[in-house]
Parts: sequence; structure tokens; C-alpha cells
Amino acid sequence: MTVVVKGSEVSASVKVTVDPSIQTLKAYIGNEKLLETQEDYDELLEAEPETGVCKTAWKGDVLNSKIVVLSRNRDVHQAEITVTDFTDEKGNVISSENVGIKWLKEIKANDGRNQAGVVKSYPDIIHKGGAADIDAESVKFAWVNIDIPKDAKPGVYTGGFTVNAEGLETPIDLVYTIEVLNLLQPAPEATQIQVWQHPFSVANYYLGLGENVSVGGISNELRSDFYFTEEHFNLMRSSMEEYVAIGGHDVVANIVEEAWNHQSFYNDPSMVKWTKKADGTWEFDYTWYDAWIEFMIDCGVINPQEGIGQIKCYSIVPWNNQIAYYDETLAQTVRKSLAPGSEEWNTVWETFLGDFMEHSKENGWFEVTYISMDERGLDQLEPAVDIIESVQDESGKSFKISSALNYAAPEYYDFTDHIDDISVNLRNISDKAQMNELSLHRRELGLTTTYYSCTEDYPTNYTISDPGDNYWTILYSMTLGTDGFMRWAGDNYVYNMHEDVTYRYWEPGDGWFIYPAERDTLDMSKDVPFYSTPRYELFKQGIRDVAKAKYLMAQDDQLSETISVLMADMKRPARGTYHGSAVAATQEDRMLVHSETEHVYTKLAELARDYLDEKTTDFEETNKMMRT
Repeated sequence: MTVVVKGSEVSASVKVTVDPSIQTLKAYIGNEKLLETQEDYDELLEAEPETGVCKTAWKGDVLNSKIVVLSRNRDVHQAEITVTDFTDEKGNVISSENVGIKWLKEIKANDGRNQAGVVKSYPDIIHKGGAADIDAESVKFAWVNIDIPKDAKPGVYTGGFTVNAEGLETPIDLVYTIEVLNLLQPAPEATQIQVWQHPFSVANYYLGLGENVSVGGISNELRSDFYFTEEHFNLMRSSMEEYVAIGGHDVVANIVEEAWNHQSFYNDPSMVKWTKKADGTWEFDYTWYDAWIEFMIDCGVINPQEGIGQIKCYSIVPWNNQIAYYDETLAQTVRKSLAPGSEEWNTVWETFLGDFMEHSKENGWFEVTYISMDERGLDQLEPAVDIIESVQDESGKSFKISSALNYAAPEYYDFTDHIDDISVNLRNISDKAQMNELSLHRRELGLTTTYYSCTEDYPTNYTISDPGDNYWTILYSMTLGTDGFMRWAGDNYVYNMHEDVTYRYWEPGDGWFIYPAERDTLDMSKDVPFYSTPRYELFKQGIRDVAKAKYLMAQDDQLSETISVLMADMKRPARGTYHGSAVAATQEDRMLVHSETEHVYTKLAELARDYLDEKTTDFEETNKMMRT
């Protein structure tokens, strides 16, 4: 470039090299645990690029990563990310076919609770791969899953990603190193995972119901002819098989109308139809219920013949204690609110439980069936336990009981010992030692204990949450000593799942880990796929890493003690609120979540290496002794 002073012979020249990649695009490997959006553009653009990363995995493991791609002052067309094979120094290969790369799709959501706050865009759907356009001065994120084959040879593998775009003369290369340890990823069942299903919401979303909402911002539309048909099951089979793959063996079944008082956008009808006959007797139609349970057996969620899984029937104490039934004499549906423990309540539930027990036994499902309850006061829960235990078969057995509870202290043991499966809310756990004592006490009795999070909890699972919050959530189950974790919803959809998920009640995203397919791509004659989310992928990473920890603990007493201390020391961030939504109290609390999980991840990898080194040393010494 030459500059000349007009009217003179004075001039100066300087050589300028224009790098097209700097002009148009920046890309690097980001932090998959953090939720970052367009609002973070300036900060992301100024960040020092992380062009290389190293992660540790077991054979059969899955690694998650995020690639950040930023345009500068002009539109970018046909941006695409490709990946090489990964090879080690011995020539062993992990094929690029084991790597999934998909762009994150943005979804609109409010940043508060009860529709409060501002509607913004969040990259919450792991959508599709291939080429994509990026507007000028914008950021786009790609999610990366790397499946480590179960037969992979142990070693350090190096490969890389290449970011290219139309007109980009110098593609951007990102180096990725994977250390594969000679250990096989254990089965996920090391942690008991309970994620509730909402088959009516899934069906109603795909049917397009709810476009014109009712008073209160909910949908009351129903398509009773469609529910629990083969087409309905085709909408859910893929996600239920995925549920099994993460160790899920818990089925939720509605046995009364609107057990949760229509907190969902869509209806939650009863799978059992109650009828009061003209002669005053009761009749119960189990057609929907039976179809749902048979479907879940076919998917492998439960196996009653082998005693695998639980059928959780909600609820003997619904939110408003309402029972709905068809009255033949009145020729209409009647809704009654009956106080638990009252004479009429006792009569009605004794009748239902007796009939339901007989039906469950006929189908071979009785041993895995639980009568379930939500968080309620003891004045409601105690009568419920009494009536359940009073209805017995000829051998004196009653239904098992499950309940979400707000009671963890020892003074409640006399009551909680009657409940086979309990889950305590994170907000009600202020004392880690007390929760560990409860879990141990119940484990010694052969009872199950989990903890759960939902709306108003932090850390948790919202569209506005860091994906890594879910990783912390699962690891924290070991800190509390519970058998696992419960989440109240995995697929409780709203109408506009691919555009704006703002809803009147929860923090956005609280009701789902995954997204349904777009309605306009629907073919109900075959299994319909679903979309994952960064939140769900980090949730699954937590399940895998707890399984690793428990495997190592089972191998060696010293390892067990070390890992127990590691997990017991996990810190919990303080909770704050923003537009009514549960969030980190401070930025320091937000980042504490991720520093804690990173510490556990790093330490578990270190302990696994030490364990393998010790095993190798022992093997070599044994061979030496045998030779001599």
C-alpha cells in the first residue's frame, strides 16, 4: 500500500498481507459446559483461541466438545466442519465415522419463570450437520460427540477438525488429542436414573394440538382415538430406547385425571378410566394403561419377569386431591376433592387398590408396581401409606410405595421407612451428612433413595442453564450418598418446540431434556427420531462418570476411600433468582459448578491411570515370580 502527499513527490509504501481467515472467520474449541449466546459475541471474539484440546476416555465412552465459529464483518456462506481419523503412535485408528458434528439450533425462550423476563435466543438443540451460513458479526456453535469403540486399543490418539467456508483461502485446523485408557466403560445402571415420561404431551405436540390455547395458557385439546396406538408408540420408541441406554428403568403411569393439576401445557389424562356404575359399584378400564406398560416392556425399560424396573402410578394424593370418574346414574363425569383419610376417600381408594392389585397380578406386574405420591404434608401422606398397606393379597403383600418427599431428618424415619422408593428435593437438602445417613439407613433396609431437581432449583436443567449444571447434578448424587437421581420430566413438551418455548409456569426447558422432530417432517408409520441437547449430553456424561467412579471403588479399598473423600468434598453453589428463575447467586457460584466437575473428572482420570499402572506392575511381578 502506497500513500502520496498530494502536490508533492513525498510518498511512502508498506506491504500489507491480508489473511482471509482473519478477515472473515474465527473458530476454536470452546467450553461445552457453558451456555454461550449471541450476547457473548464480543467476548468470544476476543478470547484466545483454543486450537487444541486433550481429553481422557475409557473404551466404550463418549466425549463431548463444542466448536465456536464466529464471523467478522461480513456474511459467511457454506461454513462446514470436518474431522480426520484419530491415530496413535502405533498406527491404531479411531475412525472419523465415530465422530458426530452437528450445528446447534437456536430456540427462543424467556429468561425467567412464569413467562417473566425477556425472550432471547438460546442454542439448545443439537440439530443437523453439513454446511451452514453465518450472518455477519455472529456466532454459531457446533456440538461434537466422539464415540470411543469398545475394542479401541489403549493409547494417545491425535486427530483434528477443520473449519472451512466459501471463499476462505486458509481453513482453520483444530487439534484434538484423546487418551484412551485400558478400561471398559461400565454399564450406566451403577446410578439409578428416573426420568419421567409424558406420552400425552408427545402425542399432542405431534398432532399439532394447542395452537389456540385455553384460558390460563394451556391446551385442553384431546385425541383419545390416537393415544397408545402403534402410531403413538412410533413417536416415542426412539426416545424410550435411548432411556434404556442411559440406564433408565422407571415408568410413570397416570392412574387419575390430572394428577399434577394441569401444570403441563398439555393434558395429563388418566390411563385408567374410572366408572361408578348405576348400582353403586366401581369399574376400572385398564386398556390404555396395559398398552403403555406393554410398550415399555417391549422397549426394555422394564422387565417384570426378571424383576427389573419400576412402574410408578400417580397419584393417590393428586395435587388437589381430586378424583374424576364417569357416573352412570348422572350420565356425566364427576370430579370430587376428597380429603385423604376421610371415610369416602378410604372407601374409594380401597376399592381401586383391590381391583388394581388383582389386575397387576394377572399381568405379572405386581412385584414392580408402586403406588406413588408427590410432595405433600404428612397429614396427607400418612393416610395414603396406611390405605396402601391395608390392601393386601392372600399372602399379606401390599403394593410397593414411592414418593417425592421433603423429609430427610432422622425424626421422620418411622414414616419414611414405610416408603420403598423416595426422592428428596435439592432445596430440602441443607445437610450433606444427614442425607448420607438417610441413604445409608435406607440402603441397609433394602430401600431406594434418590434426589431430584425441578423448577426453582439450582443447579438444574433449563434452557437458560449451563449444560454443565447437569453434569454436576449427577456427580452430586455421590456427594449425597443417594442411589441416583430423579428428574420429573424428559419430554413434557409445549406447542412451539422449534420456535419459542416460553411457557406460563416453569423456567423454560424445565420439562424436557430432548426435542421432538419437526411436525412437517413427520411419518408416523415408522419410528420418529428426536433431537438431543447439550444439557442432556452433559447429563449422560455425569451418568458415565459416576459409573466409572463406582467401578474403581469396587476394585480396591484404598481407591474406594480416596474416591469417597473426593466426592464428599464436592461443593454446592449458592442459589439466586433472576426474573423469578433459579440461577447462580453470583458469577463465582456459576463457575464453581464447572470447576468442581472438572476437578472430579481430572482426579478420576488420574486414579484410573494409577490403578492401571498398579495392575500392570502386579502382573509383571507375578510373571517374573512364575519364571523364576
